[in-house]
Amino acid sequence: DHYSNEVPKGSGNPNPTASTSNPPADQMETLTVKTLILTVSSPVPTAYSTDS
Repeated sequence: DHYSNEVPKGSGNPNPTASTSNPPADQMETLTVKTLILTVSSPVPTAYSTDS
């Protein structure tokens, strides 16, 4: 009976925050975006220093 009461509590989504907020796809996209930002922003200071 105790187990029966526990089942409905976690039967829907064991980790609602993990599955909705941070799916693996979004994490991969975030890492890709961060890498692109770092790659793009690297030559920027060089360009500014060259112009100045």
